[in-house]
Amino acid sequence: MQAVRAGRDVALGGPRQRAVLALLALDAGRVVPAGRLVEELWRGRPPLGAAKTLRSYVSRLRALLRPDAALVARGGGYVFTLGSGRLDADEFERLVAEGQAALGGGEAVAAGNRFREALLWRGPALAGVAEVEPLAREGARLEELRLAAVEGRLEADLAAGSHAEVAGELERLAAEYPLRERL
Repeated sequence: MQAVRAGRDVALGGPRQRAVLALLALDAGRVVPAGRLVEELWRGRPPLGAAKTLRSYVSRLRALLRPDAALVARGGGYVFTLGSGRLDADEFERLVAEGQAALGGGEAVAAGNRFREALLWRGPALAGVAEVEPLAREGARLEELRLAAVEGRLEADLAAGSHAEVAGELERLAAEYPLRERL
């Protein structure tokens, strides 16, 4: 979980505060009930004062993310909004879909380029906040999509005639993921 402003990382605080941001980002534009956030952050065993701690996390996140994002209280919860194309996961999914469409349309070079562009993230998705169950599920979903994008890129590169260039990577990935038949 990371935020970047003007090319520099924004320090988002500790793991629970980062998890609040991740949970809100997953439901960007929709009200996320404060009670749900408390339950998920403390795995159904919130300490006394958990609601106050949550409000403190939200207040600090507001200050850190302003003016690039809005985090507002509404209807017993919070709404996180961020401009279109500003959330890496959304951009990643858009680029993977474009790569798949190009590959399906026989445009191997364009597909390979889209997949390469999509695969520029660093580290596992939602690293550092995956101990929160919904974030663990989303991280696993994004990892599966990342592997599908890698497979698509390899398929596109092979279709474009780059056999020698992908052979070593394909061999390494097939050994690392022996149950992935497409590899």
